[in-house]
Amino acid sequence: IMFAFLWKGIIRDKSRSLLPVIVVAIGVFAIIFAYGLVNGMMSNMIQATANFQTGHLKVMTQAYSDNQGQKPNDLALLDTDMLVDQLTTDFPGVEWVPRIFFGGLLDIPDEQGETKAQGPVSGTAYDFLSGNTSELERIGLKSALVSGDTIQQPNEIIISVDFAETHGVLPGDTVTFFGSTMYGAMSFANYTVAGIAHFGMAQLDRGAVILDISDARLLLDMEGATSELFGYLPGNTYDMEEAERIKSTVN
Repeated sequence: IMFAFLWKGIIRDKSRSLLPVIVVAIGVFAIIFAYGLVNGMMSNMIQATANFQTGHLKVMTQAYSDNQGQKPNDLALLDTDMLVDQLTTDFPGVEWVPRIFFGGLLDIPDEQGETKAQGPVSGTAYDFLSGNTSELERIGLKSALVSGDTIQQPNEIIISVDFAETHGVLPGDTVTFFGSTMYGAMSFANYTVAGIAHFGMAQLDRGAVILDISDARLLLDMEGATSELFGYLPGNTYDMEEAERIKSTVN
């Protein structure tokens, strides 16, 4: 009876019932939408940071850690394969991947081989050619490509979209990278542009280049070495307690 009485009141006097219902509905929708949007943005940002910059865990030398902002490859980890084997044995289920960070100058020649343009770039080397498809998927390289293809063979390079558009670089072009080895000597090498990538992050799109880690080791005289060793927990999901346990054990 009470329900029928209330229902008749709502139906007969819409001016007193319809507006509050609409206002409440809009308010609930707005709150849920904003909550989902913010949570999604934060989740994507955290995941992207882990995939590109931090991993769930990170192993480096103490000296490198003290100067991490400078990415000092002269203080890099040596005998990386041996270290990865040991960590894999001690912590099964955790995926350990080497990354090399470097910077330098990219030279774009004209048809006569003379310098047409130059620009500073920040590079990252990933393990692609050994068959490690997880790295390819982790950084979303295939979906980020706007032209060309992923790195399929040695001496290929991926260039960010803003740099490519600014300097007129296309897939198939030959470019020259100038930098320095981990021992401070000058180094340079020619690469074929495999693809142009757009990651949607200004820091990467402005002047980033990507190499396979085998090419970077040759370029930077870092045979068997790596700047930082990233660890990813099972399921690619961060677990603070497990990460802290592994961290304390390794340290």
